[in-house]
Amino acid sequence: MRARLFFCSALFALFAFLLPAAVRAQFQDPTKEELSMTADPKAPDAAAVYLNYEEKTDDNLHYHSVYARIKVLTDKGKELATVEVPYTRGEQRVTDIRARTIHPDGTVVPLAGKPEDLLAKKSGDVQRGKRVFNLPSVEVGSILEYQYDIRYDDETVSSPYWGIQRGYFVHKAHYFFEPHKSFLSGSQNATSHYVVDEDGSPVNTLIW
Repeated sequence: MRARLFFCSALFALFAFLLPAAVRAQFQDPTKEELSMTADPKAPDAAAVYLNYEEKTDDNLHYHSVYARIKVLTDKGKELATVEVPYTRGEQRVTDIRARTIHPDGTVVPLAGKPEDLLAKKSGDVQRGKRVFNLPSVEVGSILEYQYDIRYDDETVSSPYWGIQRGYFVHKAHYFFEPHKSFLSGSQNATSHYVVDEDGSPVNTLIW
């Protein structure tokens, strides 16, 4: 079953204590094992695997960030070199896109050029856009690494929607949510928070 996480309220405070809000994932040097990897025993015949995947939402700083490191194992895995970032025009903006390709010999090829900004869908006055970028010089054996932020208005709070299972095996994942401080300032805000699966059935409940 393709599990998904959805917070029915922007208040899942448990994650507020896992990591300081200002800390973000940094690009990291690959290990020798990662560079030389040609297959993954944990995901036999996989075209690619996620070495790391991370999503963070901070309502106090009004941003959602995504970070990924991917090992390409076959030609099919090179499809992950194209990254699409959906957002709502006028309400959100995509910023701080950084990306690079690391070849098996350790050569680093940084992202160059400006990502495309495409209209994905329009419904009335609402426009759904997507920023699209392609990691450069990707070959079998490459490591793809990228990060971006989605900024939103100061008056907006969020309910993160996390797709825990991805199309490729994930070795290490981290999900973090910092609710707005106004939601944590009194017992009158005590609320039930739900983590639900794709059918909308609760898989966990927290009272805060």
